[in-house]
Amino acid sequence: MIGSLVIFFAVMWIMTGDLRINNRKRYLFEYAQTETVTLIKYDGWTVRLFGILTIVSAFAFLTSVVIAEYVDPVAGLFLAMFGCLFLILLAYWLSGKCYLYRLEKYGYEIPWRSRDYGFILEKVPRTEVILEQKPYNRRSKVFFIIYGYIWLCLLTINVWFCCNWSFFDGIGFFFGVLLIIDLYWLFMAFKHRKQMCNEEYKEDVEIDKYRKDRISLEKAIFVLLVMGLIFWGIKATEFNYVEYIYRARVEADRHKVEEMHSTMEQAYRELMGMDATSQQGDADSSASEETIGDWEISRQQLTKGVDITNWGIPQDAYQEKLAEYLGISDFGELKDDFRSVKGEAILVAQLEEGRLILHLVNVIKEVNGPIIEESEKVLIKE
Repeated sequence: MIGSLVIFFAVMWIMTGDLRINNRKRYLFEYAQTETVTLIKYDGWTVRLFGILTIVSAFAFLTSVVIAEYVDPVAGLFLAMFGCLFLILLAYWLSGKCYLYRLEKYGYEIPWRSRDYGFILEKVPRTEVILEQKPYNRRSKVFFIIYGYIWLCLLTINVWFCCNWSFFDGIGFFFGVLLIIDLYWLFMAFKHRKQMCNEEYKEDVEIDKYRKDRISLEKAIFVLLVMGLIFWGIKATEFNYVEYIYRARVEADRHKVEEMHSTMEQAYRELMGMDATSQQGDADSSASEETIGDWEISRQQLTKGVDITNWGIPQDAYQEKLAEYLGISDFGELKDDFRSVKGEAILVAQLEEGRLILHLVNVIKEVNGPIIEESEKVLIKE
C-alpha cells in the first residue's frame, strides 16, 4: 500500500512538472527586471542530490531483493516501490546532468543554487560562445526518423494482426482502434520534424523570447521509452484479449461436440437395443432386422464417415431420435452453432472399430489439440 502511494505521487510529480515550470515562469516574469525570463531547471546542488538519492534507492532495491530471497519473502513488496523510485530518480539525475552540460556548452557558469540567481537563467554569469550555425537541428531530425519508423512498424504489426485474425468477427473494430492510437507516433514524428527549424525553435538554455523551446534530448528519450512501454502494454493486452475470446469459443465448441457425441452414443445404443451389460462395454448386435433396416442408411454413412450437418431434415429412425434429443428440426441448423470455425461448421461422425468418433473439422486455430471426441467403449462389434 505504501509503495503504491509513493509510486503514485512520484508519477503525479513527473506529470505536473511542466505545469509547475510554467507557473513559476509566469510568477518570475512579473517580478523580474529582464526582458525575458528563462527558468533554471536544474542547479548543481539539485543534480548532486538526485545522484545521491539514485544511489540510495539502488542500494535499497538490491537490499530488498536479497532480503526477499534469503530472509523474508514479504520484503518482496518493496521491490516494485524501490525499483520505480530508482528509475525515476535516475531519469531526473540524467536529465539534470544533460541540462548542466548544455549550460556549460553555451558558456554559462554552473549555478550551484538557482535561488541565488532568483531562479532566472538571464542572471547567471555567461561567457560568450560562438557555436556553429546549422541549417536544421540534427537531434530533432533523428527523432523524426525514429518516430516515423516506429509508426511504420506498428502499422505493419496492425496489418499482420488483422490478417491473422481476419476470420474473427469484430476484428475491424480492433484494427481501427489500433490505427487511431498509433497516430500518436505520427503526430510526434511531425512535431519533431517541425522542431528541426532553428529559426522557430531553440534549446532550453538559449535566451530568445521570439523562439519556442524544442524538446530536450533527455525528455525526448524519456517520452520515447515510456510511451513505447505503454503502447507495448496496450497492444499486448488487445492481442491477448482477442486470443482469449477465441480460446473461450474453442472450449465452448469443444463442450458442444462432447455433448453431441454423448447424445449420438445414447441414440445409437437405444436403437441397437443394448441391455445394461452392453452399456458397460460388451457390444451386442441383437437388434431386430426391422429396427436396423429403419436406419441402415445412417449406419452405412457413419461407417464411411459423414458430415452430419448435411443430413438436412431427418430421414430415418436414428436421425429422428438424434434430432429430437438435440432439439432441432434440421441438421443444417448445426452449421451456425460453432464459432471457432471458418464459415459453416463441418462436423464429421464416423464409426471406427465399433467406436463413434465426432470431429469438428474446420477449426481455424487449434487450441489444446483438435476438437475430436471418441467413444471410450465399443458400441458394436464389427
